[in-house]
Amino acid sequence: MVSAAKYARAERELKNARPYGEGAAAFYDRVSVKVPPPEERKKRVIVAMTSDKGLCGAVHSSVCKAIRAEIATIQQDYRIVCVGDKSRAQLVRQYPRNIMMVVTDIGRKSPTFADAGLISDAIMSSGYDFDSGVVFYNYFRSVVSYRTSTIPLYNEATIANAEKYPLYDSLDSDVTQSYLEFSLAALMYHAMKESSTSEHSARMTAMDGASKNAGDMISKLTLSYNRTRQAVITKELIEIISGAAALTPDNMLLLPSVVGPFAAQVRTMATLKDISIRLKSVKNIQKITKSMKMVSAAKYARAERELKGARPYGEGAAAFYDRVAIQPPPPEARKKRLIVAMTSDKGLCGAIHSSICKAIRAEVAANPQQDYRIVCIGDKSRAQLKRLFGNNIMMVATEVGRKPPTFADAGIIAEAIMSSGYDFDSGVIFYNWYRSVVSYRTSTIPLYDESSITGAEKFPLYDSLDSDVTQSYLEFSLAALLYHAMKEANTSEQSARMTAMDNASKNAGEMIDKLTLTFNRTRQARLQTQELLKIFNKFATICHEYCTHVYAERTLTAAERDCVNKCATKLSHANSVIYSAFLREHPIRTQRRIEAEEAKLRAQFEAASAALSSETTSSSSSADLKASSENSKTTSTQSTST
Repeated sequence: MVSAAKYARAERELKNARPYGEGAAAFYDRVSVKVPPPEERKKRVIVAMTSDKGLCGAVHSSVCKAIRAEIATIQQDYRIVCVGDKSRAQLVRQYPRNIMMVVTDIGRKSPTFADAGLISDAIMSSGYDFDSGVVFYNYFRSVVSYRTSTIPLYNEATIANAEKYPLYDSLDSDVTQSYLEFSLAALMYHAMKESSTSEHSARMTAMDGASKNAGDMISKLTLSYNRTRQAVITKELIEIISGAAALTPDNMLLLPSVVGPFAAQVRTMATLKDISIRLKSVKNIQKITKSMKMVSAAKYARAERELKGARPYGEGAAAFYDRVAIQPPPPEARKKRLIVAMTSDKGLCGAIHSSICKAIRAEVAANPQQDYRIVCIGDKSRAQLKRLFGNNIMMVATEVGRKPPTFADAGIIAEAIMSSGYDFDSGVIFYNWYRSVVSYRTSTIPLYDESSITGAEKFPLYDSLDSDVTQSYLEFSLAALLYHAMKEANTSEQSARMTAMDNASKNAGEMIDKLTLTFNRTRQARLQTQELLKIFNKFATICHEYCTHVYAERTLTAAERDCVNKCATKLSHANSVIYSAFLREHPIRTQRRIEAEEAKLRAQFEAASAALSSETTSSSSSADLKASSENSKTTSTQSTST
């Protein structure tokens, strides 16, 4: 909402600000100012039009990216004016000495012409007499679109030497200087308004997208919360309903073996929560590996294209060494040897780095007596070689692998090696030579010192080369060979990482299938186990209620107690039999067997109960018969006496 209000205001003010910049640009076009060619530019000023605030997409990054591309194509002296702290933060690492000034507190309020005037006065009074300049800004096109554009800047001499400037011969130098300052402020004001409007529109779009994404996440989390809560409630209801009767004190005393084994087995079974957590983590890992595969595929395509242009560097230097027939010194004649390990700082790419370190260990083990130094290009080689050869590591080049290697990087490494003070007489570069997207080979490139080159068999053919030229070419060839090896290793690494992430995604998919199957089986087993517990608990309840009803009014005799215990033992044995069948048989067959056992047990229990009832009835009949006989005896005696 805040960005929408600021965007509406900025768009209205932009309509009034555009005539300032368009008027100044029209004057330059009218007098036909010609931009000096790049080779004639001596001093150039570059203005980065950004602000201090972020959360607006790639508004500031696009400007800095365009500035980097501009600097890469120029050779003359240049200075950078950062309007806004975001451009300073992105450019200070690469061009700290070329940043002339930084203007902060940009973006808090709407830019005014006074702000543009202050910036132009600071540039004009900085003492940097530029002969050309450019302003990088974001040109506003619509609420969802902008374009990174440039506005050229000229000095007084360039304007005065314009083709049609004599039409304004009445203007003296003071007027020209005043107009130059005003036009610079007008162009700055125009660029600031364009960038401000583009920034607010981009921030409004970014925040709208973030709000939608947050809404989607809230919906997913709410659904997950409700499902989990409902599952917990259902689980508690099932436990209460199925175990209420069996967990009463009377039932526990009567049939302790009915509930005990099954309760213990339910507690020790694999829980659905653990399986679901593991399943979710594997799915997240699969998403990460798929994303890394896509990133590696894009980087691999670029690295493969750049490798075609880098191979001539290394092949050309190697061809020169072959042409002059350099004979490498035998192992026993080597006094000082340089070993370069070409790796990177990143992993998850198979055995790319391990193969390099393995070859280096074999190289050192073959000649343990010679003096050698190791140059680790990439932190992975340092981590693997530090334990065995910590005292022999001469230098480590880090931050390798984050961006595609350039010839400038190779030149910096070559210069560090040449200026290290280690005068090696032979050397070797271990790197991975790229063959195809699924194949690479650990290879080596020999390195020579100046005496080996000048003492070659056919080097006299180049007798016009003096020592300075030979030394310069030696440094260049070392940089070319390092650049070739870095490009080969980078392409092999990206292809290996893409293959590794593809295999990881497939393995994660197989694990997801297995865990899903385990989850479903565990869930089905849990439901069937709960059904069995319901049946067994129902048995226990029936036995308890029947015994309580029959023997509630008197104490059990020894025979009656023995019969009840036998029924309980049979019921417990039936429980274990049915549970074993449940574990090894089909669920349908298990259900049929449960029903058969239930009918059999019920019949046995009813037969035992009937036997007990018949015994009770017979005993009461005999007592009645004895009492009647005694009564008849008494009656006869009375009659006799009478």
